[in-house]
Amino acid sequence: MRKFVFVFISFLDLATRAQQPTGDGLIMRILAQAPDSAFRSTNSFSGFLKTNFKSDNDILKAVYFWVAKSVSYDVENMYKISFEENPAELIEMTFRTRKAICQGYAELFNDLCRRTGVKSYVVHGFTKQEGEVGNSGHAWIVATVNNEWYGIDPTWGAGYVHEGKFVRCFALDYFMVPPEIFILSHMPFDPMWQCMDYPFSLQDFYFGKSASKEKGDIFNYADSIYQFVQLPAITQNQVILRRIEKNRIRNTVFRDYADFLAQSIENERLANVYQDHLKIVDNLNEATDHYNNAANLFNRYISYFNRQFKPGMADAGIRKMIDTCDSHLKIARRLIVRVDPFNKQISQNTDQLKSLIRKLQNDVNEQKDFVGSYLNTPKEYRSRLFRKSAY
Repeated sequence: MRKFVFVFISFLDLATRAQQPTGDGLIMRILAQAPDSAFRSTNSFSGFLKTNFKSDNDILKAVYFWVAKSVSYDVENMYKISFEENPAELIEMTFRTRKAICQGYAELFNDLCRRTGVKSYVVHGFTKQEGEVGNSGHAWIVATVNNEWYGIDPTWGAGYVHEGKFVRCFALDYFMVPPEIFILSHMPFDPMWQCMDYPFSLQDFYFGKSASKEKGDIFNYADSIYQFVQLPAITQNQVILRRIEKNRIRNTVFRDYADFLAQSIENERLANVYQDHLKIVDNLNEATDHYNNAANLFNRYISYFNRQFKPGMADAGIRKMIDTCDSHLKIARRLIVRVDPFNKQISQNTDQLKSLIRKLQNDVNEQKDFVGSYLNTPKEYRSRLFRKSAY
């Protein structure tokens, strides 16, 4: 949350600030006329935005106006930023209660942009005001319009905290700020989100130095962002963590975020392992089901065989009985090879099922041969085959 600073403003400056551009005034009037039905959900509100604002720039400004003017800062929880927050739950809570800390502002802003087709991303980092680097994390937005990148901070644009209370004081100062200006007060954990050809180092940020073109090669951040957003979550976190550690972590905020990323990567790994285990168990269970179906059908077939295929059935029906057993066994074999035992119990169950499948397959193959001979024998001589092949 930005700090409240007492300043003296001339009457001339007040008069200048009071003259809001016509475009901004129109956006405000349209937002003020939004029906109650538009606020049932972020989906319905984004639909209202898409209907009434056509350009990405106007949509971005409308979202900024509404979020900054409608959401109050949650002073009671201002130091409770948590990287573990579920974005979907945070968005719903912020939209419903109109109250949040920076994460809620940023996630809601980003959700509305995403639903209206504007490319924006939530960025985590820390800030600096009046030359002092903050000791807690912060969240804001990076958005791109017409291939140009900008920083947006709807939290700071909403107002400030004074004597433990939120004072609403809307400001456009933090809307679509060029990266080279935004970096003076907002340092992302991941340097990619600086959106600069020559990113600031931590030393640059701490001591207010400008990034120099002499520091190295151009960082193609646009391509990096494009590739980054295509990656699965676990890989994204791995990439961010590598860049953070390469940057040499200096403060507790960085360390906390790095710890969060490391834990997220481990949680995702364990979740993937769990999902893999579920697939293994599912394959084993499905293979068991197909084996059981084959066994039940084969028992039914043997009962019919013992009655010398009486009462009579069409040849195709007899063939189908044994072929269906064989089909289930083929599926069971195909599934069982996908089972990679991850513990002793699964290994024992797998070995037992493989043994049962092999035994039943031998019996089925024997009966397939019998049925083949039976169907190729003239009907008047078929009964003799049972005396030779009693089961």
